[in-house]
Amino acid sequence: MINKKSKVRNIIKANCAITIAFVLVIPIVSVGIKGDNSLDDIIYVDDSNINGPWDGSYSHPFRYIQEGVDHATNGDAIYVRSGYYIIQNTIEIDRSIVLAGEDRDTTNIIASPSLVNIVCITANDASFQWFTLSWDTGIPLMNSVPISVTSQHNHIFGNKIFAGNSRSGIELTSSSGSTVIADNQIYDPYSDGLRLIVSNNNTIEGNTFSITSVPTRTDPGYNYRSFIRVLGSSGNTIEENSLSNGFDDYDGIDLDMYWQSHSIHFSSRNTINGNTISGSGVFGLFLNCGLTSTISGNTITNKNNGIYIVGDNYDEGRVSRNNTITGNTITGPGSGDGMFLWLAFNNTIVGNIVQGFTEGIRTQSYTAHNRIYQNHFINNQYNAYVFSWNQNTWDGGYLYGGNYWSDNPSFVDTYYGPNQDAYGSDSICDTPYTIVGTNIQDRYPLMDPQTNNYVDAIRGTIRYMSLEGGFYGIVADDGRHFYPYNLSNIYRVDGLRIQFSGRIITVINYHMWGEGVYITNMNLPTNIQVFSPNGGEEFHAGQLITIRWFSQYESNNDPGNLRVDCYISTQSGQENTWIYLTGDIDSHRRVNTYTIQLPTTGISGMHCRFLIGAHNGLYHPENIDMSDHDFSIIADPGNEPNYEARLTIISPTGGEIFPAGSSQTLLWETTGKLLSEKVKILVSPDSGKTWTFVSSTKNAMGKNSYQITIPKDQTPTNQFLIKILSTDNKNVYCISNPVIIK
Repeated sequence: MINKKSKVRNIIKANCAITIAFVLVIPIVSVGIKGDNSLDDIIYVDDSNINGPWDGSYSHPFRYIQEGVDHATNGDAIYVRSGYYIIQNTIEIDRSIVLAGEDRDTTNIIASPSLVNIVCITANDASFQWFTLSWDTGIPLMNSVPISVTSQHNHIFGNKIFAGNSRSGIELTSSSGSTVIADNQIYDPYSDGLRLIVSNNNTIEGNTFSITSVPTRTDPGYNYRSFIRVLGSSGNTIEENSLSNGFDDYDGIDLDMYWQSHSIHFSSRNTINGNTISGSGVFGLFLNCGLTSTISGNTITNKNNGIYIVGDNYDEGRVSRNNTITGNTITGPGSGDGMFLWLAFNNTIVGNIVQGFTEGIRTQSYTAHNRIYQNHFINNQYNAYVFSWNQNTWDGGYLYGGNYWSDNPSFVDTYYGPNQDAYGSDSICDTPYTIVGTNIQDRYPLMDPQTNNYVDAIRGTIRYMSLEGGFYGIVADDGRHFYPYNLSNIYRVDGLRIQFSGRIITVINYHMWGEGVYITNMNLPTNIQVFSPNGGEEFHAGQLITIRWFSQYESNNDPGNLRVDCYISTQSGQENTWIYLTGDIDSHRRVNTYTIQLPTTGISGMHCRFLIGAHNGLYHPENIDMSDHDFSIIADPGNEPNYEARLTIISPTGGEIFPAGSSQTLLWETTGKLLSEKVKILVSPDSGKTWTFVSSTKNAMGKNSYQITIPKDQTPTNQFLIKILSTDNKNVYCISNPVIIK
């Protein structure tokens, strides 16, 4: 999400903008501030009001910030005018308020270095924004933190914090539940710019962290420094932050476990996305004992090491596992590893770019079952170094391919297929890549870092094409045509709906139709699919007809487990219109058939559909399917009083363009038998999902007409339908083909 203004930040910016022009707009966040914006809703502070009086009003503001806080109640806002507020005591925010400066560049809070905190937030639903915080002359206490938060649902927004060798700039301890820290600037902490300790489900977004000078503190115990440190905290989102100019011992982002009262809190389910980490330092991103977190889209430059995924103790289960590392760009020069795995299991490392390190990726001992594919290892001294344990997978199989290796000795792509033995190119090298000094192979190394041609989970329809002797192709729902080189015979059914994945093959096919594809996986969108009758057919009541359907799962060994029931609807399959016909039908084959005799009475019309559903499983959508379109059942005139009563739309025929608000002529024909002297006119803008009644009008045998007005406020659509419905029999109706509204 690089280069975007996030929803969170936009909301806060919009709601926290403070303007004073005698009519004041107050920062409105989730603290329940009064909504009428009158001057009485606001408490004012101004350090220039030296002589008083002081009542917190617009004309008589308090002189000190803590006075404003002490006089506030939950839901109040405190507006602090520009000035220099020198404090000897910590500002304690112990109620749900908004405390906002006029301008962060001119509203300064300067604290005595003897304080542990400049601001301490202990109340829920509080907001602190638009201040500059700094220490007075001297080095602050070793454990000092300018902003400390120990409560929930708070906002810290738009501040400039000169940490001045403090332990950290902002620290959250047991602070969970959507605390938002956004658009702050934090300079020169001694240990961490931002620290989370057992704090869950918070958002850290759009902040700037920078080191502008060499730290002067010499206290022991600060061997590891990082801009953002997450300790035993889970479910946090850390994105679009800028972390730059670190000195040699500053990491970018560290995620680690935390010991508390003889128990361990692991950092899990965190999202680290779109951050920019630059400047000299040890690690770009360090994950220790991290669980099920996502590290994606980050840019790391000029660090000695890029991303480290490590554990602490194998025997006690303190490892990093089930993390996803994807889409990161990691660029040296770095004297260490672009990516490093140790005590790391079941992680997915996909789509990263690693360039300019001693080792592009290094896997150490106790590292197994990791999936490493679609990465680009470019111009590293050793693109990969495997210390021990050959239990990782270095490609994503034939579909997804392997990795791009700049030192691959064989960039040749003449063949395709899982065994690379069929003529045609597939953007995969014909020869596996072997990691230097090992027998470990990437079976499907990529030819080009910019090209990896495959399609995944594409939905479409099998179509039989009569060109050049005939063949089966795939017409995708997005309009693309695919020529499958290895389509199984069981899927060669015209009209069959499928979902497939495969690699694109570059070779001219005999029929010169569509994109060549080698299918790696194919299945049905649903477990059952009816393909006959499937619309347009005409049957007679009492007739024997054959229903054909496709079953996802073939079970020759135990056919008794795959049984289906058969239903019919005379109203296009609308909800609650299905009539049970028969059940417990064998469905253990791929292609199944069943012959059924239609009832002689009670079921007829032009809008019939069959439904096949797993036995006793009608309400499980993955186990049912119905005809795609309506077919007709013509009643026996001796048995049905409404025999051949039909309505047919003559105009529009479909595809016409009607302007919104225009008047159009609707023509239809009534044949067979006149059921009623009136019909209803309805319209649908969404292909029949919803219908709106327009009018009732006269109906007679033969041709009829009605002047219909397209609604003026109708939004443009190419799925506009018109319906004519008998007022006496809801089974007698007709629907136009789609017209276009502009």
